[in-house]
Amino acid sequence: MIRHAFKMIWNRKRRNTLLMIEIFFSFIVLFAVGAKVFSDVSKFIEPLGYSYENVRVLSPGYYASEETMSEAEIRGILSQMMQELLSYPEVEAASWVSGNVPFINARFGQDFEYQDRKVKTDFTVVDDNFASLMNLQILEGRWFSREDDGASARPIVIDRRFRDEFFAGQSPVGQVISGEKYDRKIVGVIDRYHYRGELEEHRLAMFQRYVFEDTTKSLPDKIVFSVREGAGFQFEVALLKRFSILTHGWPVSIKALANLRDHHIKDYLTEIITIGIVAVFLVFNVALGLFGVLWYSINRRRGEIGLRRAIGASRGKISAQVLFEALVMATFAIVVGIFFAAQAPILGLEKTIGAPIWVIAMAYSAVMIYLIVSICALYPSRLAGRVQPAEALHDE
Repeated sequence: MIRHAFKMIWNRKRRNTLLMIEIFFSFIVLFAVGAKVFSDVSKFIEPLGYSYENVRVLSPGYYASEETMSEAEIRGILSQMMQELLSYPEVEAASWVSGNVPFINARFGQDFEYQDRKVKTDFTVVDDNFASLMNLQILEGRWFSREDDGASARPIVIDRRFRDEFFAGQSPVGQVISGEKYDRKIVGVIDRYHYRGELEEHRLAMFQRYVFEDTTKSLPDKIVFSVREGAGFQFEVALLKRFSILTHGWPVSIKALANLRDHHIKDYLTEIITIGIVAVFLVFNVALGLFGVLWYSINRRRGEIGLRRAIGASRGKISAQVLFEALVMATFAIVVGIFFAAQAPILGLEKTIGAPIWVIAMAYSAVMIYLIVSICALYPSRLAGRVQPAEALHDE
């Protein structure tokens, strides 16, 4: 049966080649979509490493006054904003932060050399209150504190992925990383900090200390503050009214991290649904083509099928032959598809996706192709089994 199936596929190689090319491209489409979805799911189930419920992000909006006010005047107003914010009973804690707070489309990264290796990290500037406010888990060492005042090397905190990649088997606490402009000293290690959200690349994280009172440092971009349970919209409106008066009309805004996360996930789902619709449309067209080709092939092969029935082939064997031929064509296309798909991890086209995800995506795509081909070939194979010998030979 196997030899006969290969012979029949070869005899109709022109028509079958076009069909296998369609199946091949369907495999590639399913592989690409599957790799992205499986990769994002693996990121989504990994904890963020911080709390976002009851956390707000305040954007002072002082950029609108940088041309009319001095930095000292802006700094004075920012200091008043922080003092008034902490005076509200609804506010538990507040922290100065650079612009790349969680779920906001701001990407701050830094590259530097360490032990002849290039380190690429997400870089966030925060003050001493940030760790407790966001419930970061300290694994080694400590967070920033007054101990770091006047330190010759700038204190930094790294995450565990940074530690595991560059300090395997030893503690990084106390290590100094040399730089062109200044040195950095690691004072602590946190568990994880995926500020880009669950569904984006999880890069190495590094924090540098910010001291608002140090006028040699640039002005902070954001204030992150936590509120007590039940502090709702009316509280935020009251804050905005008060800060609008205090800042003389700066475009102050307050956003909840939970809402930012919801928007982040909705944007991702919109993207995935769009890609999924296109993929389903392409695969559906291939399925229709396969169904039509198999149906047409059976009508063209009625004489052959009738002859096989006349010499004793059962309906089941005829149906199995047609189904097997379709699966063999699918196998050829899948083998070629796996060869090309394997080039993605080999060439490092998407470094954020690990080898297990690539393998899972290949296996998923192969199973889906076999499933689609089996469904499309099922009814035509049953039609082939119903061909009566006398009727088929009479037509011939």
